[in-house]
Amino acid sequence: KANCANDWLTFMASLSEVAVAGATVSEDCNFDKDWLKLLKITKEEEPGWKKFVPAAAGPKVDTVIKFDKLNRAHEVRNFNWAVCAFDVSNSLAYIVREVIQIKQAVQACPDPYNCAISILNVLASFGWIVRFGSVMAVDCTNDENQRVTCASDIAEMFAGLVNLPANGMASTGDCAF
Repeated sequence: KANCANDWLTFMASLSEVAVAGATVSEDCNFDKDWLKLLKITKEEEPGWKKFVPAAAGPKVDTVIKFDKLNRAHEVRNFNWAVCAFDVSNSLAYIVREVIQIKQAVQACPDPYNCAISILNVLASFGWIVRFGSVMAVDCTNDENQRVTCASDIAEMFAGLVNLPANGMASTGDCAF
């Protein structure tokens, strides 16, 4: 029963990955949009608390604003490093998983049904390696690259779509009570 529950939870997770990737592909892979123009801030953003400070407060307020911006930049950088570490960890985990799944596929291939499930799992893991490698290229360099982000979304959709039939097929055997 546990394998059956796992199959269906993984099936639902794959559906959600396909839905999310489908939505993001439509935005991230639209190369005709002028993203820089859309994201450009025309005036320098000031913290909300500054409107409560009297205009005569002088250079001390400007120093506090600069210090606040510096702190925010450090927080963003630290967050990006943490996300980068997770991306590296996920990439390495899926590379190990890929090796294990290739070995399992070789063992399962005398049975055509289990061979098909194993091959689909190998393909899905390959998609996840591409996905995490792509986001690692963006997150670890702090360099937004629309083409890499688009490739990441496509790889996520591929992995989710390939996982769906594998989970469906596995559930027919695991859920036969």
